[in-house]
Amino acid sequence: MLQALKQFSLVNRFFNIRGNEWMRVLFAILVKFLYRTAFVIGWTILVAMFVSRYGILSLPYLFVVNAIFSILGSIIYALFFEKINRIVVMIVTIVLAGIFLFTAINVVNSNQILFFSSLILSISIFLNQLRIILIAYVEEFFDPLTSERTFPIIEVSETLGGIVAGLLVTFLSTFFVLAHFIYLVIGVLFLMIPFLIFYNGDDKVELVHKKNHEKNAEGIFDQLKGAFDTKIHSSFVLGLFMIVFLQWLIFNLLEFQYMSVIYQNVSHVIFEAGSGFEHAFIHDLGLLFVLFSSSALLVEIFLGSRLITNLGVVGAMLLHPIITFFSLIALTFRFDFLSAVLAKNNFTLTSVIHTNTYHISYYAIKEKAREHIREFLEGVIRPLGALFGTLIVIIFEKMFIGNSLALGLNISMIICTVIFFFVTFKQQAKYTKVVTEELLNAKEKHIRFTAIDLLAQKGHKCAVSTLKNLLNDPHELTSIKVKILEVFSELQSPETVLDIINCLAVDKPEICEAALDTLISFKFLHNYSKQFIYFKFKLISALKNLYSTQKNKEILAKIVYLMSLLSNVATVEFLLKIVNSTKSVNKADAIYALGRCNDDEIALILEKYLHSKNLQYQMHAAMALINYKKFGHEALHLINSFIYSEDREKIIYGLFAIGELGMNNKKSVCFRYLQSNDIDLKLNAAIALAKMGFYHSVSPILELLFDGDEKLVKKIKSLVKNVDVRIYKNVDKILKQVVSRKIEDLKVSNNYSSLESFSGESLAHLKKLYTLIGEYEEIDTINSLLKNNI
Repeated sequence: MLQALKQFSLVNRFFNIRGNEWMRVLFAILVKFLYRTAFVIGWTILVAMFVSRYGILSLPYLFVVNAIFSILGSIIYALFFEKINRIVVMIVTIVLAGIFLFTAINVVNSNQILFFSSLILSISIFLNQLRIILIAYVEEFFDPLTSERTFPIIEVSETLGGIVAGLLVTFLSTFFVLAHFIYLVIGVLFLMIPFLIFYNGDDKVELVHKKNHEKNAEGIFDQLKGAFDTKIHSSFVLGLFMIVFLQWLIFNLLEFQYMSVIYQNVSHVIFEAGSGFEHAFIHDLGLLFVLFSSSALLVEIFLGSRLITNLGVVGAMLLHPIITFFSLIALTFRFDFLSAVLAKNNFTLTSVIHTNTYHISYYAIKEKAREHIREFLEGVIRPLGALFGTLIVIIFEKMFIGNSLALGLNISMIICTVIFFFVTFKQQAKYTKVVTEELLNAKEKHIRFTAIDLLAQKGHKCAVSTLKNLLNDPHELTSIKVKILEVFSELQSPETVLDIINCLAVDKPEICEAALDTLISFKFLHNYSKQFIYFKFKLISALKNLYSTQKNKEILAKIVYLMSLLSNVATVEFLLKIVNSTKSVNKADAIYALGRCNDDEIALILEKYLHSKNLQYQMHAAMALINYKKFGHEALHLINSFIYSEDREKIIYGLFAIGELGMNNKKSVCFRYLQSNDIDLKLNAAIALAKMGFYHSVSPILELLFDGDEKLVKKIKSLVKNVDVRIYKNVDKILKQVVSRKIEDLKVSNNYSSLESFSGESLAHLKKLYTLIGEYEEIDTINSLLKNNI
C-alpha cells in the first residue's frame, strides 16, 4: 500500500495534478474522449463520402452548410434549452443525434439527399452543441489557477479520442462499408449517457454552480449585454471574438488546402492502381489524423500546462499564430504533400494550447455572462469564421485554377495569420485591464479573489504594482490582503519584500501571520549570499520589533523560524538571546533553529539541552544536532526513544520529529497513530505524514478541522501551512468546497435573509465555518452580533 501511495505521488507530480482533483479530471477526460471519438469518426465519414461523390471542389459547400447549421443550432439551443439542466440537455442531444444518424444509415442507398442531410444535421447541430455544453459543464469543476494545470491534461482526452478514431477508421475501412461506421458513432455516443447520469458532479466549484442557477433567471440577451457593460470589458470580449473568428477562418482555408493535397495524392495512386478511391481516401485521412493527434498528445502531456504556466495565457496563445505563420511560408514556397501535412500538423499542435488558453481567459469575463459568451464564441463566432474562410475559397475558385488557386489561398492565410498575431498580442493589455477592473471595482469578494488569481498568471504588466497598492491600502479588506500575500508567495518576486515587511507592523494577526508565511516561502532570502542585503537588514529589524511586542505563540514561532532561514550574524545573535533567556516561550524553537547554522561552536552550546529535564528542549536539541557528526548518534537514539516510548508527551514530540526530519522509515508509526482516539496523537501523526507528502494525512486533518473547537482549528490551520505544499493545497481546496456547501445548507435551514435572522447557536456554527476558510470580515460581523445577543 505504501509503495502504491509513493507511486501515486509521483504520478501527481508528473501530470501536475493534485490528489483530490483526479476524480473530476478523470470524469472530464472520459466523457470528452468518447465525444471526440464519435465526432472524428462521423466527420471523417461525412467528408470522405461527400468528396468521393461530388469532388474536392464541392468540399467548400459542405463547409458552408456545416457552418450555417452550427449557428442555427446555437440559436435554437439558446432559445429553447437555456433553462434546462445541463445533464438532461446533453442526454437529449445524444438521443436526437442518434435518431438522425440512424435515419441516415437506413437511407444511404435509397436517398442520397436525405442521407447527407441527416448526417449533417446530427453533426453540425447536435454534436457541435454537445461539445459546447460539455465545455461549459467541465469548466465548472475548476477555478482559474487549477484550470491552468488541469485543462491541458483534460484536452489530452480529445487527442486520444482523435487517435482512437483515426486508428478505427484506418484499419476498419478495409473491412466495412463506410456508411456502417455510423453504427459505431451511435454506440460511442450512447456510452456517454451512463457516466453523465451516475457522476453527480459534487466536486464542482460550488460558487460557480450556484451562480449558474441564479443567472438562468435572466434572459440570454440580458446576460450577453452584461459582458459589454464597460468599455474595458467590451474591448476584451471583442478581442476574443476576433481571435476565435480568425483562428477558424485560417483553419478552414488550411483544411481545404490539406484536403486538396490528400485528394490529389490519393487520385494519383488510384489512377495507377485502378480501384477504391473512397476507401483509400478515408484510409489516408484516418492515418494522418492519428499522426496529428499523436503529435498533439506529446505536446499536451509534456509541455501543455507548463507552457501556459510559464508564458502566461496570452503568451501561450501567441505560439499558435507564430508557428502557423512559418508553416504557411514553407507551404507557399513548396506546395506539396509533405509541406501540407507539416502545416496541418503544426496548426493542430499549437491550436490545442491556444484553445486551452482562451478557455482559461473566460474567467475574466463577467460571471453572469461568461457561459453565454463561451456559447456565442463556440456556437456562432467559430462557425462564422469557418464560413468566411470557406467563402474565400469559393471566391478564389471562381477567380483562379490550379497553382494560382493554391498560391492565392496560401497568401490569404499568411495575411490572416499576421492579423491574427497582432490581435492576439494586443489582447494581453486588454486581459490585464479587465482583470484589474474586476479586482478594483467588483463588490463580490469571490470575484475579486478570482481576479487576484488571474493577475498571478505570467504576462501581466503592472500586476504586482496593483496588488502592492491594495496591500498597502489601510481600508482594504483583511481577506483580500491575505489572498494577495498568498499570491505573492506563488510569484516569488523580490520587489514585494518591502511591502510584505510593512505588513508585519499591521495590527491584524491574520495579516501578520500571512506575511510571515510568505516571507518564509521566499527562497531567494534563504542563503548566505550578499544579494538582497538591504531587504534582509529591514526584515531582521522588523522581526526583532515584532518579537518584542507580539504575544501570539504561533506568530512568535514563525518569527524564530524565519530568522533562522536568513542565516547571518544578526540572526544568530537574536536566537542565542532567546535560548539564553529563562522566560522565553519560544526557547525550543530557537534551539532547533540554531541547528541550521551548521556551526560546531553553536552545537556545543546546544549539547546540554539533550540532557534537559524539559522534554521539548530535549527533542528540539536532538533535531538540531542530528546532522552533526559528533552528536548525531546520541540525537538519533534520543529521537527513537521518544518515538517508541509509552509516555504520551514523548510520543507527541517523537511524531513531530518524524515529520520535521522527513523520517520516511518511521511512517508506519504515524499510520498507527492515525487510528488513535487521542486528538493530539492523531493530529501530530497526520501533520507528520503531511510534511512527508502522504495523502493519507488529508482525511484525518479535515476530520479534526470540522470536529475541533475554535482553539484546535486555529492550531491545525497554522500547522498545515508548514506541510508539503501539495497536501496544503488539497486540504485548502477540499475545505473551501465542503464549507461552502455547509454554509449554503445552514442559510437554507435558517430561512436566510440576513445574519440577524440566525439563532445564537447557528451564528456560532457559521462563525466556525467562516473561520475554516478565512472569511475575516464575516467573522467580525458575527462576533458583533454574538456580543449584542449576550
